[in-house]
Amino acid sequence: SASSANNNSYYIPPNTMTKLTINAVSFDTHNGANTANSSYSVPYTGIYRINTTARCISYIGTNFYSYCTIQYFDIQLRVNGNAYEDQFVFGTYPYFYNPFLFGTSSSTLIKLNAGDSISLYAYMTPYNGYLNANSGIQQAGISGHLVN
Repeated sequence: SASSANNNSYYIPPNTMTKLTINAVSFDTHNGANTANSSYSVPYTGIYRINTTARCISYIGTNFYSYCTIQYFDIQLRVNGNAYEDQFVFGTYPYFYNPFLFGTSSSTLIKLNAGDSISLYAYMTPYNGYLNANSGIQQAGISGHLVN
């Protein structure tokens, strides 16, 4: 079992699938978490329950209401660098409180082999082709445990 996260905000480039930084480990019963490359190596072959979450933030100016720059947000669970599951969020209204926060999470059962590496990626598409330098990932996390 393991749980790791990043609670620091950071920018990711628009329209680019980007590996999310995981820099803190809450617990890790088998020392599989690797904060240097933001991944987790599973210790045993079996079925795992993997939980992912990510929240993005959009800033524009200092007004109470602002134009939300993020139109589309996707978090992707990857196994050995290959896409396994995507969770999508679409922006629906052009104006939100500033800053605007939204995110997504997932929980999935997946068969993994000993030594498989899991990681979390994100992709954001802006409405206007530009993401403010203060926009990006506010939180990201991944946790899991062997089920069977």
